[in-house]
Amino acid sequence: MQDSIVNYDKILPEIPNRLPWERPTSYLIRDDTVETGWREERCCRRPSEILLVPRIRNEVDAWRKNRYQGASDVTKTLFEYWFEEDHDVSNFESPFRYYFCQRESIETLAWLIEIAKKRDTKELIESFGDVKQEDLISGNLEFQTTIDGKRQIRRAL
Repeated sequence: MQDSIVNYDKILPEIPNRLPWERPTSYLIRDDTVETGWREERCCRRPSEILLVPRIRNEVDAWRKNRYQGASDVTKTLFEYWFEEDHDVSNFESPFRYYFCQRESIETLAWLIEIAKKRDTKELIESFGDVKQEDLISGNLEFQTTIDGKRQIRRAL
């Protein structure tokens, strides 16, 4: 039986002076021509090829810029409290702030429920999935139903 713990003895690279609570504007790329082995790509945040991420990320970004238009008052109040107010924590030298990935995750959940109103994965994929065409007829995504009535999604990469 293999050991499920992998020891990692290297320091993970970080972008100098990046504030983890701010929206990312660059990312690291492995580059053996650089002394550190990493170079910073400053064009944008790291793109994602995960099926739903690119389009939903754009929708949530726009929703955030529009001050959560269409969200419930409770959601807006919580977002203001969590993301706009300083939170003093004992034994911390600076106020606590959620990392941007944490903020984006909870915003995405609220957007899916309150704005997109999508409760079915198939409908969500049909609306926001980044489906690429393999040829003139078929795409790289196929919905199937098993004999016992469960749905499956097949995606060719």
